[in-house]
Amino acid sequence: MPTLPDRLLTLFATYHLRREKAVDDMAPLYAAEVRFIDPFQDITGRDAFLRMNRKLVQRLEEMRFDDLALVGSEPHFMISWTSTIRAKLGPTIVAPGVSEFRSRDGLVVYHRDHWDLLSSVAGSIPGVGLVYRRITERIFG
Repeated sequence: MPTLPDRLLTLFATYHLRREKAVDDMAPLYAAEVRFIDPFQDITGRDAFLRMNRKLVQRLEEMRFDDLALVGSEPHFMISWTSTIRAKLGPTIVAPGVSEFRSRDGLVVYHRDHWDLLSSVAGSIPGVGLVYRRITERIFG
């Protein structure tokens, strides 16, 4: 039987193809008390996490994960990715990131998505990405 990290890697790889079915497949992988954090929210509970993912599937035209790599093993592992998020209206956002997982008894109890929202959005709007890079180079370069 595949390990929990392998099952999650497969879930990420097929999310864009399976959409609602992928969300259904998440349920048995996550603990009832799971905590999920990303740049937009901090959610506790599997039901709330699944509800948020169902809303994403409804709102987005596409959400896919490419360039996947699994690092580590249970109980603390990560999956790096490049996501493409295409809303029904607005720009397509391409963002590299990583999902950090912690597990207990074969279930995810902590899932945190790390990615840079500001530079990803700025890079998706013509001209804004260049201005953003120049500002950050001036501050940090």
